Amino acid sequence: MQIRMFAFLLLLALSGTVGFASPLASPSSQPTTRASPADVLHACLADLDAGDRQKALDCFATADPREAKVAEAQVDMMLAISKLKKAVAAKWGSMAPFDLRMAVVGESECASIKEQINGDTASVEVVSEDDQQAPANYSMVRRRGEWKISLAEEVKAIPNDAAFADQMKAALHLLKIIRETTTAITNGQLNNVEEVQEKLSQSMTP
Repeated sequence: MQIRMFAFLLLLALSGTVGFASPLASPSSQPTTRASPADVLHACLADLDAGDRQKALDCFATADPREAKVAEAQVDMMLAISKLKKAVAAKWGSMAPFDLRMAVVGESECASIKEQINGDTASVEVVSEDDQQAPANYSMVRRRGEWKISLAEEVKAIPNDAAFADQMKAALHLLKIIRETTTAITNGQLNNVEEVQEKLSQSMTP
């Protein structure tokens, strides 16, 4: 089953359903500035790693209310996946989260970042350390001298308000399921990573 909600936003959860790789290199290579598109992607994931929702949101270009809502859903999804992966690692070991084939939300999970700048827009390709993940591509835009992650094309492709509302409903449903799965792991209700995958995949449809 292929779910495509806001191409960038919800290419997130499970291989065979949705997949996403997010950018961060090792802690030793963490940039100190946001001078390039790659720097912004590094910074966004560092903010997410630290659980700083507002700083992560500041990495997104939000030109209208729709883009703002999608950015908030994206950040909330990444934070939820981070907590889920930490719960999996705590329960079944540090390598277990790779078996989920979910979004990259840690510095050690990113293999490389390549950026291509064209004036005030850019494309960034991110390769995951997990060789089962396909490279992910991100759109960036420079506004008032600052690079931001752009959701404009994805949001623009949604035909009307009803379709937007349906996709937001699906996004929030998936977010709820990820959070519930994390709680189930913590409470000892799931016995292995396969059961985690099954719970997530069976709950994809609102």
